[in-house]
Amino acid sequence: MVMSMLKITDNEARAQKKLAFIRESFYEKSSNYGLSRQRLRDCRSIKRKPVTVFLFQNPPPEVEGTRRANTCIGHQMMLKKPIRFAWKILPPRLRLGIIRATQRKFTVSAAAIITNMKGEVLLLNHVLRPFSGWGLPGGFLSKGEQPEAAIRREIIEETGIELDELRMFRVRTLGRHVEILFAARTDGEPEVRSREILELGWFDIESMPEQMSSAQKKMIQEAVSG
Repeated sequence: MVMSMLKITDNEARAQKKLAFIRESFYEKSSNYGLSRQRLRDCRSIKRKPVTVFLFQNPPPEVEGTRRANTCIGHQMMLKKPIRFAWKILPPRLRLGIIRATQRKFTVSAAAIITNMKGEVLLLNHVLRPFSGWGLPGGFLSKGEQPEAAIRREIIEETGIELDELRMFRVRTLGRHVEILFAARTDGEPEVRSREILELGWFDIESMPEQMSSAQKKMIQEAVSG
């Protein structure tokens, strides 16, 4: 049978990887395919010198498939190292610019389910909110702002009240928008302080505005009852 030679580089680390592949893939099958066990044992004693491993010119399908897969992995590793090096030496601002240019954009907002001592929930009638306009208070995060700081700021700007027992309740995605939901309590008396708000009010969870989002109604009921 005609045989061809595959040379493994003298780099010790790479040679060890190649030998591990050979032992894993071929050692147990050597008796079936005629690969010399002695030759495999000889390959274990690499000391910074070229090593020649004999393989079939026309190996069985399962052996050829394994060898092909190993070659693909090797090529991927060869590409990853220079890419990683190039990425690390780029200035941070340039890396950030590349990420922003290649990744999908999305918006992030924070909203709060705020209850009073009676167990009622605070709802706002927003000017820009579609359909009924009624919904949870909240707004978009500013650059570099943490979600908890954002929701506290938004509530003060819109209603003037401080939040107690603030906790994260849920995070959900709506298309390309991420909404971070909080739950909190307050003993303050809210008032309209923003031009974006038409009116506000405390509502029992069983008598929320009819045209309000059913998804928000369900989350409010879960937060209050839980």
